[in-house]
Amino acid sequence: MPKKTDDLFDRTITVTEAAALIQRTPRHVQGLVERGLLKKNQRGRYALKNVIQAEAENLRQQAEAARGKAAGNRASDARAREIELRIAERQRDLIPAEDAKAAVVHVCALVKAELTGLPARFTRDPAEKRRLEAEVDAMLHRIADAAEQAAAEVDGGD
Repeated sequence: MPKKTDDLFDRTITVTEAAALIQRTPRHVQGLVERGLLKKNQRGRYALKNVIQAEAENLRQQAEAARGKAAGNRASDARAREIELRIAERQRDLIPAEDAKAAVVHVCALVKAELTGLPARFTRDPAEKRRLEAEVDAMLHRIADAAEQAAAEVDGGD
């Protein structure tokens, strides 16, 4: 003997009843038919269980499409960001942090080399030479502090 639920699911309903059942419009139900998700039993009548299955499949496909679109948007955003960075780099608006630090280190080394030899080129008097060496040493410490601060700003992005 068949169960009562089997009788219920085998029942046929009209397009208007199907639309009300799934809380959609009759046009939506017709769209399910056009997409091959729902088959008519008779003219304008549908098996109740087929309506439910068709709408469930429709919702599954919509969710899958939304996930794919979200992934596509993330990939598209990443590509756009990469292009922006390349353009900024070509326009010399952007350089890698390591390149910036290397340039500062290079300039500081050149300044140190030049200033270190200054006292010997300036005088032969030992007392005056020591006084100039102390001044140069103080300058080099200030330059080193400024270079460290610049490197910290490059690292921190400030």
